Amino acid sequence: VTVAAEVIDSPKATMTAQILDLAVRHYIKIVQTKDKSLFRSAEYDLVIIRTIGDLRWEEQELLRDLFGDTVEVGSKMSMKTLRSSTSFYTRVQDNASGVTTRLRDEYGLRMKNESQRGWFRKLGTILLVVAILTLSPFMFVVAILTLILSFTLWSLTDRGVDLRRYLLGLRDYIEVA
Repeated sequence: VTVAAEVIDSPKATMTAQILDLAVRHYIKIVQTKDKSLFRSAEYDLVIIRTIGDLRWEEQELLRDLFGDTVEVGSKMSMKTLRSSTSFYTRVQDNASGVTTRLRDEYGLRMKNESQRGWFRKLGTILLVVAILTLSPFMFVVAILTLILSFTLWSLTDRGVDLRRYLLGLRDYIEVA
């Protein structure tokens, strides 16, 4: 789920979707502890019900972030505690970079595309020259951003493009159905 969200550039509800996915696959159980009332929302606990050793890195990392040091069968945590938990938010900070690294190295879904990078470098250089000649601060900023982009650009591989097309098609199908 996390990798899919990264491939289609839609990280909005990734964590919620990943938790629901883990519940559907019977790795965790979501238990309602308090009913919804007029003035408060329902409260839930998460319980690990299966060992997580065979999960992908990003799935294991999410559970480690949620449960802290006690990621074993029977571990329980209240979702309510996450609202004010600074340690949880600190632990989650490295997840995006870990997923990005795995997309490139382990999963082979992104790669450096030197022709695209070269195109952006040429465009950035041309924009920089124009900015200097016209003394345009806006053009200078755009030129610098284009040059920076030329060094940070990672394109989808054929496998990544196929996955993206499949996921977007699945999204369209679900919206229509």
